[in-house]
Amino acid sequence: MARTQIDLEVQSLDQSLSGSKIKDGAITDIKIASNANISTSKLADGANFILKNGSVAFSANQSMGGYKLTNLADGVNSGDAVNKSQLDAVTSLIQSMEWLSSVLSVATTPPSNPSTGDRYLINGTGQGDWSGHDNQIAEWSGSSWTYTTPTTGTFVSADNEPSKLYLFGGSSWSEKYFESTTASTGLTKVGFDIRVNSTLAGSGLTFDSGIISVGAGTGIVVDTDSVSVDVGTTANKIVQLDNNAKLPAVDGSQLININAATLDSLDSTDFLRTSASSAVSSGYTLSINSGAILNILGTLQLGGTTVTATAAQLNDLGTIVVRETPSGLVNGSNTDFTLAHTPKSGTEEVYLNGLLQDPTNDYTISTNTITFVAAPKTGDKIRVSYRY
Repeated sequence: MARTQIDLEVQSLDQSLSGSKIKDGAITDIKIASNANISTSKLADGANFILKNGSVAFSANQSMGGYKLTNLADGVNSGDAVNKSQLDAVTSLIQSMEWLSSVLSVATTPPSNPSTGDRYLINGTGQGDWSGHDNQIAEWSGSSWTYTTPTTGTFVSADNEPSKLYLFGGSSWSEKYFESTTASTGLTKVGFDIRVNSTLAGSGLTFDSGIISVGAGTGIVVDTDSVSVDVGTTANKIVQLDNNAKLPAVDGSQLININAATLDSLDSTDFLRTSASSAVSSGYTLSINSGAILNILGTLQLGGTTVTATAAQLNDLGTIVVRETPSGLVNGSNTDFTLAHTPKSGTEEVYLNGLLQDPTNDYTISTNTITFVAAPKTGDKIRVSYRY
């Protein structure tokens, strides 16, 4: 059979390529059969080809041209790509968390110049761009607001209110406080978990409408200005003042070691009043320092012994002056000498050269003037002690 021109050309090509390499550009647009088996070793530069077994890595960024990688397995190690199922799971977890990232502040109106990443708690009805996003968390992306819807039980803190937490109850946010007790200011707020409204131990401690109750009744009442404590009438370590901010009536057994600074112009209605008379029950001690009995009137009973004192007998002991030198010439002829104050009647003690003088026989007194019967001589010393 005669050989065609094509057969002859192929035979000639085979012979010319025998034992030789194909030069660059010698073969173009060649087709390889689908069942051809070409080993990597037959390729001049196998490192530049991507193999399906993953043995050759990319050496530059790759563009998918808008197409997807499908059937991607779950990422496991650091650097693994993740698929959409994994991303959806993370998103769901974040949305179900009870704690959300903090916000800058709590507001209902968007700020005029937010920065990217700024977050706000819309506590109530949103205004402006926040309209329709009541009680959500708003975050500025740089060009628009994105929103997170809280779940019941979600907590969030505000950077400008470090002592508070905001708790979402399902329809609204409520404030929870964390306050420390410090000197001078004391405990200002009491915070509690929404799941614990009161702690009971018998009657125990209860909280309702701003009132903390200890025991069966209302023991501690808190209002905007003060804290009132009802300590009852049984023995305790707290003394409760009356409506006039004074100590209530007490019996004599509770008053001991009273000094002059604590007694001033007391009468029988105020001092040691236990019955119609002022009395100290037998077995108790009443100790009053000298000079401290001022204006004590009525009947005083000590250990069963009654001492009666009238207003004239115990009427203001006054201020004591000791060894005053009165003014006046001591020259053997002058008999009148003047004191700085007018003594209370019968309280003066007049000394001439150290000798106590006798009223009437040695001198007389009128207001603050002492008149001697005999004029003191030059060099004599006059001293007077008295109360005024």
